Amino acid sequence: MSPEWSREASRPATSGRLRAWTLAASGAAVALTAYAGRHNSSAILVLVFCVWVALPLLAAASMTRPAALAVALASMAVYAQAAFGHPWAKLGFIFLVVPAAGWVAIGAAALLTRRGR
Repeated sequence: MSPEWSREASRPATSGRLRAWTLAASGAAVALTAYAGRHNSSAILVLVFCVWVALPLLAAASMTRPAALAVALASMAVYAQAAFGHPWAKLGFIFLVVPAAGWVAIGAAALLTRRGR
């Protein structure tokens, strides 16, 4: 068995695990967003924030790159701090800026990946 064959055979399993972990972190981030918005009287606003948070994380999950998991885990950590800790900024600001920063990080990772080919 050649080393190239074994590396190629393990790649789909690794990308599947990476995607699963990224989706799990994305789901946790959306759940934390809903939890943080539990006292808001507008269910539609909470739903819009959940969708806004989910979109860049789902895009990251489609990348199957380690950078995608890093974006999802970093987002989840920030949202956990905002939901359970003492947020350093207004909650709305955190849940607006972090997904935008996620889009920038995903775009940068995609560009770097394409340059590497």
